[in-house]
Amino acid sequence: MASSCEEIDAALGRLGNKIDGLNGVIDGLKKKLDGLEKEQQKCCKDKSKAFDPTEIYKRLGELEDAVRKIVDYIKITDTAIKAANIALDFIVNLFKF
Repeated sequence: MASSCEEIDAALGRLGNKIDGLNGVIDGLKKKLDGLEKEQQKCCKDKSKAFDPTEIYKRLGELEDAVRKIVDYIKITDTAIKAANIALDFIVNLFKF
């Protein structure tokens, strides 16, 4: 049982690292967007061409959806692991006399 718990902990750690990585990507894109908007305000104040961040916002939305799906998957996995641990504890207790 200790081995399976270690494997579960390692898997949860890897999932957490992936989420942190995706959050880092989202933060980087938000900073890049902020920089582009500041640059647009500085460079293009009185010009007729306006910067359209629609595509960037769309991509940020897609990344946010992906992160939410991963978080939901982790919550489901965590629930399954907790249920499995309860079942394992029950089985272990059956053999303790």
